[in-house]
Amino acid sequence: MIDLEDILRKLNTVERRVTHLEQLEHGASDRGAQGEQGEAGPAGPAGPQGEPGEACCVICVARYTTNVDQSCDSGSYTLIDFEDEDIDTHDAVTVGAGWKFEPPFDGYYLITSKIQFEAKGGWDVTENVTLSVFVNGAAASVLGRNNAWATSSTSAHGAEGSDVLYLEITDDVDIRVYQNSGGAIDLNGIAIYNHVAIYGVNCVECP
Repeated sequence: MIDLEDILRKLNTVERRVTHLEQLEHGASDRGAQGEQGEAGPAGPAGPQGEPGEACCVICVARYTTNVDQSCDSGSYTLIDFEDEDIDTHDAVTVGAGWKFEPPFDGYYLITSKIQFEAKGGWDVTENVTLSVFVNGAAASVLGRNNAWATSSTSAHGAEGSDVLYLEITDDVDIRVYQNSGGAIDLNGIAIYNHVAIYGVNCVECP
């Protein structure tokens, strides 16, 4: 005896499998080629700023003294020959009668100096000692000035001081002293009383 329900179930199963195979085949044949990539979207916000670069600095230091009894005339400026080197990182100083400092780079420099004369009598209260920085032969700054304390006093006058000046590599810098006691005076021949120091720093961002 033929079981019709069983035959129908088997036909339904076969039909479903055929339909499934047809769907798979149809999908594979109709699949199109991949489309072109779309344009990139707008850029996002900028990130946080990085840390500043490290600074690379060049330091110039020059210090000179003199222990020579250099004679300084009255009524005019005398260029001081600080002939003994303590330190000169850039060989920036030329010693001798034309003593000068030549800056190794443009920038601000601290200049400090002191001089002391031998004791001399006959000073008048209208007379003085003036210590100055000259740049390219012209007075640029008075570092110090000292007036006589009393008429006809016997004193070892001197002067000292410091200043910050902007200098260029083409400049010539020297230290000069003026005194108007009425006669030439010698510097004290001890180095600790007569010295000059020049200090400069040049900083740029490291490569």
